[in-house]
Amino acid sequence: MTTHVKLYGDKAERFEEIKAHLTEQLGYEPSNPEVIGLLMATDDGERPLGTPISAPTERE
Repeated sequence: MTTHVKLYGDKAERFEEIKAHLTEQLGYEPSNPEVIGLLMATDDGERPLGTPISAPTERE
């Protein structure tokens, strides 16, 4: 199964910010699907979706 997503405006800008943050963390530029995969893997219900992975949650 394949899903395609297009982001515009503020959502596209936020995605690029997240991707840049992940690039710094990982030491390489992840592909767009890898960025989404990492976001989905870290969505534990406690962190607002789209929050950079290294950003602390209120519990931390």
